[in-house]
Amino acid sequence: MFFNTKIILASKSQSRQKILTQTNINFIKKTPTCNENLIKKKFKGSSAKKISFIISKKKAYSVAKKHKNILVVGSDTVIEIG
Repeated sequence: MFFNTKIILASKSQSRQKILTQTNINFIKKTPTCNENLIKKKFKGSSAKKISFIISKKKAYSVAKKHKNILVVGSDTVIEIG
């Protein structure tokens, strides 16, 4: 079960930290090293959902490659209007 599993949150987001804390999930926070602006430029014209998914994946990978065999959670929020 994940509650006893070591988890890394690949995010600087205070709200994501709060969510995990409120659900009593033990985690440590690591700042991801991916360049979000570069990703947004590369995938310009793609849907907000796709860009958010790619950024989430890159955040998680940037941390996971330094922490083998540990569950890493990456996420991103994009607001699409229209």
